[in-house]
Amino acid sequence: MATDKCNFTENTLLSNPIQTLHSLADTNTDIESVLNSYQRLISPYTSRIPLLNTSTDYMNKLVYIRGMIQNISDPILYSSAVTLKHNTTSETRTIYVMFLDNYTAPDGWNILETSDINRAKHASESLLFQCVPVPNETEWCKLEWLKQQNDSSTQLKPLQVMGYTNLSAILLNNEYLLYGVIIGNESTQTLHCLFHKQVTMDTPLQLSKFNNTKPLLLKIREKLLSQLLFCVSGDKLAAEYMLYNLISRNYARCDVTQLGKFTLNLIHSSPNTSQLISYLYPKLLQRFLYLPLSLSYLNEKQFLPKKDYTSEHLITGCLQLVDSTFVLIDETRMENGRLTASGVAALAALAELINGQCVYYDFTYHRLPFNVDAPILVVTEGNKSLLPSSTILPLIPSDDVITRPELSTSDLEELRLYITSVRTMDYTLDVELQDKVQEDWVDMRKEDKELTADDLTRLLTAARYLSISRGDGSLMKETWIEINQLERERRARLNSMK
Repeated sequence: MATDKCNFTENTLLSNPIQTLHSLADTNTDIESVLNSYQRLISPYTSRIPLLNTSTDYMNKLVYIRGMIQNISDPILYSSAVTLKHNTTSETRTIYVMFLDNYTAPDGWNILETSDINRAKHASESLLFQCVPVPNETEWCKLEWLKQQNDSSTQLKPLQVMGYTNLSAILLNNEYLLYGVIIGNESTQTLHCLFHKQVTMDTPLQLSKFNNTKPLLLKIREKLLSQLLFCVSGDKLAAEYMLYNLISRNYARCDVTQLGKFTLNLIHSSPNTSQLISYLYPKLLQRFLYLPLSLSYLNEKQFLPKKDYTSEHLITGCLQLVDSTFVLIDETRMENGRLTASGVAALAALAELINGQCVYYDFTYHRLPFNVDAPILVVTEGNKSLLPSSTILPLIPSDDVITRPELSTSDLEELRLYITSVRTMDYTLDVELQDKVQEDWVDMRKEDKELTADDLTRLLTAARYLSISRGDGSLMKETWIEINQLERERRARLNSMK
C-alpha cells in the first residue's frame, strides 16, 4: 500500500498533482493504491478543484469536468514505471512515469528494456473514452450547475479521457464528474482521470434540502396540474395522465418487461398542444428531447449511434440518451409523402425505444442493445399513432376558457424539486391491498372479457404514480378506487371511437 504523507500542502495537491502522485509511489505500490492515497489527501479540498474552461490555462493542474461518456475504446495495457541505468556507475533506479505522455531519460542515464518480471510488476490497465456535454440538458440545469460552482464558463467541449482506476464503474451514456490532469498541447489534450463520481438526478437540485411533506407535495401537485391543464385545453383526465407520465421511471427490469414504464400517447391533439408542452417541460426537467416527426426529419436525422471503424469512434445519434431524459415525440408535424429506408429505420428505432426502453447501436455487422430509462410522450393529431404506446388517451378539450397561471422563479424551483422528489420515492403494495387488487381484477374480467394482463399492469402502474404524486409511499384503498374510475373513463373514450 502507498502511505499517505503529511507534508503535502493544499497548493501542492491542487497545482502539482503529478509531482504528488510520483512522491506517493514506491516499488511496492500499484497505480490503484497511489490514486486511492491521493484521493484521500485531496478529499478535504475537492470543492476547491476548478472546473475546466477555455479561458484559463490548466495544463498539468488538477481540474474537473462534467459530462456524458459517449464512446469507450478497448482497454490499454501500459507500464507505470521505467528502469534507468547510469552510463558511468551502472546504478539502476525505477522511475514512475504514470500520467506522462512522454518521458525522456536525464543526461547520463539510459532507459533499460523492461524485463518480463518488471513489466508484469508495473503493468496496469487504462481505459480511453470520450466525454461530451450532457445531451439534451436544459438551460436552467446548466446554469444551476455553474451557479453551484460559482463559474460562468462556456460549455465543455468533447474531450478525450484516460481512466486508470475503478474502470468497471465507467459506463457508456452515464454522467460523471471526472477529476484529473490535463496533459498535451493546444491541438491534442487528454484528461488523465485520477478519480470520478457518477452524477445522480438530485445533484444539481440539492434534493436533501427539500422539505417534502405531504401537505407541501399536494400543494405543488395542484400547481403542476394547472400548468398541464393549460397545455391540453382544460382536459382534466389528460392532465392527470400527463402527470403520471412526467414522473414515471423504470424502477426495475424483468426479462423484457420494464416495471414502471408509462408511455403516453395523446391522440386527437393539435400542433398547439405539442407547442405548449415543448415550451413548459424544458423549464421543469433536467433533460428534454423534442423530436418533431416531419417526413424530412425522419428521413434525414441520425437516430442511432453508429460505429465508425476508420476512426474507431462511435458517431452519436439523437437516441444516445442519458437516463431520465424525457422524450416528446411530436407527430403533428407529419405531412404526406414517402419515407425512405432511413425513415422506416428511424420509426423502427423509436418503436424499440418505446416498447423495450432500449436503443440498438449500429456496429455494421451486428447491433448492440443499450437499456435506457426515458419517459416518452407521443402527441398525435389523428386517431392513431405511427408508434406503439402503453397508454392511449383521446383528448377532449374543455369548453371553459383556460388560462396559464404565471410561474415565478420560486414556483419553478418547487416544481423541479417536486418532480425529482416524487419520481425517486419508495413505493410498496401492502399484502392487504394485493388481495383487494386480485379480487377486483377478477370482477373486472367478468364484466369486460377484453381486458388483458397489460390492462392490469397499466392499472397498477397508474396507481403507483397517483400515490407517489400525492406523497404516499404505499397504495391506499381510496386511491385504488379512484384510479379504477380514471381508467374506466379513459377506456370509455377509446370505445366511443369504435
